[in-house]
Amino acid sequence: MATERLEVRQIREILRLRAQKRTVREVARSLGISVGAVQKTAARAGTAGLTWEAVEALDEATVEERLY
Repeated sequence: MATERLEVRQIREILRLRAQKRTVREVARSLGISVGAVQKTAARAGTAGLTWEAVEALDEATVEERLY
């Protein structure tokens, strides 16, 4: 069974909070999502070379295209 994609808003928030040095658990709790979802999204963003600063300047379609 395929997992559901996170909204771009949530992806941006994960990267923003992680850039503020929040723990994975804190981010997950804040967004009401699993620790695994935060870890996978952060890892996927890292692989794609996406940082909070880069994502902040991109539109939603571009963020989603680069991440998925």
